[in-house]
Amino acid sequence: MASPVAAKTLISRGANLEAYAKLSSGASPLVSAFWKYLLLCFETPRPSTDFKEPDDPKRLNAIRSELSKVATNLGAEVSEIAGGSLLITRAGRGQGANKASLCLQGHMDIVCSQNDGVGHDFERDGIEVRFTDDDEQPKAWLKPVKATTLGADNGVALAAGLAVLEALDNHPPLELLFTSNEETDFRGAENLPPGALKSERLLNLDSEEEYSICVGCAGGFEHSFKLPLTASTFSSDLVVVSVALSGLHGGHSGVDIHKEYGNANKLLARLMLHVGRDVRLMELKGGNGTNAIPREASCTVLSRADEADAFCEAVRQAAAEICEEFKSVEPTMDLQVGVCPRCVPPTDAEAVPPPPPPPGMGRTKLSIGWKCSRCPKCQALSAGQETSEPLTGNSTTALSPEDTRRVWQFCVNVPHGVLRMSTDVEGLVESSVSFALLELKADHLYCHLFVRSSVNSFMQQYQRSLTALGDMCGAQNIENQVPFPAWQPCMESKLLELCKRTHREEFDGREPRVYAIHAGLECGVLMQSHPKLDCSSIGPLIVNAHSPDERIHIASGSRYMSWLQRILENIE
Repeated sequence: MASPVAAKTLISRGANLEAYAKLSSGASPLVSAFWKYLLLCFETPRPSTDFKEPDDPKRLNAIRSELSKVATNLGAEVSEIAGGSLLITRAGRGQGANKASLCLQGHMDIVCSQNDGVGHDFERDGIEVRFTDDDEQPKAWLKPVKATTLGADNGVALAAGLAVLEALDNHPPLELLFTSNEETDFRGAENLPPGALKSERLLNLDSEEEYSICVGCAGGFEHSFKLPLTASTFSSDLVVVSVALSGLHGGHSGVDIHKEYGNANKLLARLMLHVGRDVRLMELKGGNGTNAIPREASCTVLSRADEADAFCEAVRQAAAEICEEFKSVEPTMDLQVGVCPRCVPPTDAEAVPPPPPPPGMGRTKLSIGWKCSRCPKCQALSAGQETSEPLTGNSTTALSPEDTRRVWQFCVNVPHGVLRMSTDVEGLVESSVSFALLELKADHLYCHLFVRSSVNSFMQQYQRSLTALGDMCGAQNIENQVPFPAWQPCMESKLLELCKRTHREEFDGREPRVYAIHAGLECGVLMQSHPKLDCSSIGPLIVNAHSPDERIHIASGSRYMSWLQRILENIE
C-alpha cells in the first residue's frame, strides 16, 4: 500500500488549505484524514442530475475519479457499478480481519443551490470554506465562502470512508458504497444489482443530527403540472416591470417543512393575485431544487406606462403585509420591484423615493433591477452593451391579463406544507408536500412538487388528489415521478444495538436519540435489492442542508469520527 497523499497535493485552494491547517492541528490521524478528504470533496464538482434526458453520468466523473484514486492508493479495490455508483472494498484488518463485513454508505452528489447573482458554476467550480461563529464559541462552524450549498451533505460519508481506509488498522472487511444522484432521482441506489453487496449490515452516513441514530425515513414521489397557456405580442405603450422576492430561509423540503418557512413561489403568486392589476406576464421563475424550499422567485410583467408607478406601489404595500406576517421566521425577506429604466424616457430630475415602509419593514425596497431575459434591451444592458433595439417586437410575447390571472390562481392553489402529523410518534411529520419549482415556459406553466410520507397508502391517495387538481384546472399531470419507499424502523436491529452501546461508551454514558426522519435516505431503496440488510444511520451536526446557509459543526465532525472508529472496532 502506498503512503497517504499529503493534503497540499489533494487540496488546491488557499482558503481550504488554511482551513485544513487549523482543523488538523492537534487532531488524531483519523480526524485529520476526515477533514482532508472532506475539503477534497468540497473542491471537487459533484452536481446531481439536471433532469435533462438522457441523464449525463459524466456530471459525477470528477468525484468518482478522485475517490477511486485515493481508495486505490490506500489498498482498496474499486469498481463502478450500475447507476454510476462506486463500490470500494478492502479486507478486514487487525482484530477485525475475520469478522463479518460492514457496508459504509453515502452519496456522491450535492444539491446545487445558490443565491441569485452568485454565479457559481457547480459543473466546474470548487467550493471554498470559511469559519463562522455561534453564540457559544468562535469559529465553531464551517460554511462556504460564497452563498452556495456546502456539500457536507453528503461529503461527510465520502470523507469518513476514505479516512477509515487511511488511518485505521483495526476494522472488519469493508464495503464503501457511494451512490449517484441521491439528491434527485436515487439513480445509484435504485440500480444497485441484487447481490452486489456481500454485507448484511449497512451503516448509512447521511444523517445530520449529533448524538442520534436514525432508524427510519419517509418515502416519496414527485409530481408535475403543465398548465397550457397562450402568449401573444403586445402593443408598444406597455413597460416592463420586475418583481422579485428573495432573502427567504429556504431549507430542506422534508426536514424543515414543519418550520413554516415561507415558500417564495407561493408568496409571489399570492402577492400578484392580491394586487390584481391588468398586467401581462412575460417571465416567471421560482425555486432551484426539487428537494429545497424555494427562497427566491421573480417575474416580469407588462403594465400600461401610465399605471406602472401605481402598480409598483400596490406591490410594495402588499409585500409589506406579507413581510409583517412572516417577520418571526423570515426576517430577511426582501422585495425588489421597479420599471425597467430602458422603458422610460431619461430625465434629469431626481427620482422621488417611495414612501417609508411601516416600522420594522425597512428591508423592503424599490429597485431598478429587473429580471427580464426576453427584452432585447434588457439582454444588452445586462451584458453592459448599448443597443438601439426597440422594446417590443414580434419576438417578444406575453400572456393576456386573463391568462396571467389564471397563473396566479393556479399557483396559490398548488399545495405546500405539512399534510399530516404522525399519530404514533410525537412531533414527527408523517406526510408533506413541497411546491419546489415554478417556471413559465413557451406554451405552459410548469410546477413541480415533492411529496413525502411514511405511509404508503397515504401517498397513493395523495397522488390521486394531485391528479384530480390538475384535471380540474385543465393542467397536464406528470404522475409518480422518482418514487421511493419508506424505510420502516426495526427496533430489534443488532446494528442499532451496537450503535447505542458504543455511543454510551464514547460519550460517558449518554443515551443516543433514536428517531425516524421526514426525509429520504437510501436505506429503504437499498433494502429492495438486498432485503436482508440491517441498517442504521449516523452523522455529524449539519444545519440548513440544501440551502446556501448549509454548515457543519466542527467539533461534532471530530466526535462523529471517534464514534465511527469505536463502532468499527467493536463490531462482531
